[in-house]
Formats: sequence, C-alpha cells, structure tokens
Amino acid sequence: MRRSIRLIAVLVMLGGALWADPVIQLIGSSGTVGDGGLLVPIGLSGGWGFQITNDSATLWMASTLSDFCPGGVFISPCSNPFGPYTDRYGPDFVVVAPLTTVIELFDVPAGDGTGAIALTSPGIHPGDVVSGQVFFVYDNYDGDPNSIGNQVGGDVVFGVDASVTAEGTPEPRAWSLVALGLAAFSAVRLRQRRHRAIPGGS
Repeated sequence: MRRSIRLIAVLVMLGGALWADPVIQLIGSSGTVGDGGLLVPIGLSGGWGFQITNDSATLWMASTLSDFCPGGVFISPCSNPFGPYTDRYGPDFVVVAPLTTVIELFDVPAGDGTGAIALTSPGIHPGDVVSGQVFFVYDNYDGDPNSIGNQVGGDVVFGVDASVTAEGTPEPRAWSLVALGLAAFSAVRLRQRRHRAIPGGS
C-alpha cells in the first residue's frame, strides 16, 4: 500500500513538472520585472515589456495575443477609457522553449514588448489611473512550433495585474515661453561678450 502511495506521489510530481504553468511578469515604466505600473504622458503612447518563464519540461509556448483589460475581465478586444491598445506580443510570435526564460523590453523601433497604449481619448487629466490586467494568450506545442512541433493545447489565458497612470505634458505655449527665455538669455550673453571684446564699448 505504501509503495502505491509513493508511486502516485511521484506521478503527481512528474505531471506537475510536465504541465506546469508558466510565470509571466510585466515590466513597466520602472524597468523592474514584476512591476506592471505604467506612466504615460497624455497624448502619447507607452507600453510594457515582459518576462516569461516556461516551467514545463516538455511543452513549448507560442504567443497568440495580448490585451489590456480594465477590471481584470478578459473579453477581447477589451476597451479602456484612455485609448487604443496595440498588441505586440501576439504578432511577434514569441516562442518559449521548455525550462527557459524570455525577456523583452518595450522597444518602439524594434516593435518588441507586450503591447502599447495610447492616451488619446478626450477628458484625460494628469493623475488619472486605469487598473486592470494584461492578458497573455498562448498555444502549447510538443516541440518547436517553428520546426516539427505539433499543437497540443490552445488559447491558454494568463492574466497579470497592470495599471496606467496619466502624466501631464507641457503645453505648446509653455514650450514657446521656454524657447523665448533661452533666446533672450543667449542674446544678453552675446552682447556681454562683445562689450568685453571691444574697448570702450557701451
């Protein structure tokens, strides 16, 4: 009887290793793995990076899509009061081999990262916050999906806590005042130099 119990326990442990859930974490504005907080200036875009650890000993992961959903309810495509979300994780076809970790920082030129949100909706004020979850959807394969792997599971959903905080941006008038101030300062400095260079200058 004890031998049977031990055998069952070993099978359960092996099953957990073969079919273990991944560990998915966001990388927000702080650059810290696990911090899903994002600071985005109003009128501009910002996005998350990610770190994915595939704890399975046999299964490969391949990305399908991601979405930012306020309130943590996944009904894709989700909508939020700040503006549109652009998925990068899904179209990038991120592949994670068994027992490996993949990290992608949010990179605009390279198109890397989880996804981007644009704060373009009217009525956004500095300090406004939208909280929810970023959902990662992926398929499982019994081998490399870019080679001979066969899909053995699909549409697996993994949610990660996230938030977006709106930041204020300088108004065009403020920028013009700064430019005028710099120009005036430069003119005064130039005049002082000329006066020092020309004896008897007034």
